[in-house]
Amino acid sequence: MTQIVEFPPNIPQELKLKFADGKPITTKRGPRVLFTLTDDRVMFVDPPVADKIQALKLAPGEKFRMMQSEVERDGKKLVEWRVARLNAKPNVVAIRDPKSEWLRCAEEAIDVLVEVREKAAAKELPVQFTGEDLRQVAATLYIGRGQDRRYSMGGVR
Repeated sequence: MTQIVEFPPNIPQELKLKFADGKPITTKRGPRVLFTLTDDRVMFVDPPVADKIQALKLAPGEKFRMMQSEVERDGKKLVEWRVARLNAKPNVVAIRDPKSEWLRCAEEAIDVLVEVREKAAAKELPVQFTGEDLRQVAATLYIGRGQDRRYSMGGVR
């Protein structure tokens, strides 16, 4: 019986495709793409995730890493898929849309500062943050994400 790859949240999986392209299929969940791996396991992914895999232009047998990340935005838990080539040259980094990335970091920084202010207020500590504080937290997150792209996902995210 063929084994199906599971993607527990926040746990990267190292994979190798048996074929360069996936096969579009229709399931109870709607359109999906089936990929066969070199160890004869299979994985089913949504078309946008398949597009991320296809964008890497992987050769059959080439290692890549895939991870389903849980992120929280505006109090909602969302799923973000990260796909990266493992043997990428160290100086090659995929560039995400900087504006979108900065906005995500700014939203996250606001959430962090609000939570810190609320926790401080619960302990009767008056804390106020300025726009400069927000800018510094957002910049720190933005820079950290850039380092994550270079190191944690093998050079590309």
